[in-house]
Order: sequence, then structure tokens, then C-alpha cells
Amino acid sequence: GNNNLATGDTATIPGGNGNTASGDYSFVAGGTNNIAGGDYSFVAGSYMQLSAAADRSFAFGYSVTPVAITQPDSFIIYNSDLG
Repeated sequence: GNNNLATGDTATIPGGNGNTASGDYSFVAGGTNNIAGGDYSFVAGSYMQLSAAADRSFAFGYSVTPVAITQPDSFIIYNSDLG
């Protein structure tokens, strides 16, 4: 990947672009401009952004603008085309 930053303890980003895994044991599966800020968090897709407060959360989705998720223990499947 390109421009990815994994700073959390054992945080992992196997690919994608512009992703950040800052939570401890967090995982960004790939995609673009995602943030896994919570400890033990998982994120994939585009612009899914888990804050540092979103511990143990899962987010998968697509958006062209940032989608902020701040609640811990969340499970989110998101599509910006649904309305």
C-alpha cells in the first residue's frame, strides 16, 4: 500500500492508501482513507473512520466523505448510496 501508518501496538495494515491504524491491536484491511483508532478495532472500505473511543468496533463501508464512528462496541456496515 501507499501512505499507510500503523502506530498502535501490533496494529496492522496489509494494503490500501492513506489508512491509519492507531489503536492497539487494530486492523485496517485495506481501502482508502480509513482510520482504526480504537483498540481491537477493524475497518475496511473507504473513509470509514473509527475514533480512539471506538474500542472493539467493526466498520465496513464505502463513502466519498469521512464517516465518523465514535461509539465503542459498534458493528457497522455502511453504504453512502443507501438513503
